Amino acid sequence: MTEWLSASEIAAAKLPGLPSARSKAAALVARARQEQPHLTRERAGRGGGYEISVEALPQTARDELRRREQASAQAGREADEAARQIELRAADKRQMAKSATV
Repeated sequence: MTEWLSASEIAAAKLPGLPSARSKAAALVARARQEQPHLTRERAGRGGGYEISVEALPQTARDELRRREQASAQAGREADEAARQIELRAADKRQMAKSATV
């Protein structure tokens, strides 16, 4: 599961109980830096700033984030299985074509 979120990621996620405007999400992260510094860290990479631990988010937001990540993982597994089935059918067709020519 995602462990840390930037203000931009919080706003883009539109999680329940959290702001969807980047400026308000940045204020949330800044407030967390003051009230719960152990749940924030400097953001690595271009632009700098800070990230907030998912543990600092309201439970409803954490639950929704977890649900989305599980749905995404399930969709990935389903796509992998569909690709595997297509490859198996293609292999069967090649085998049948090879058998027909013998």
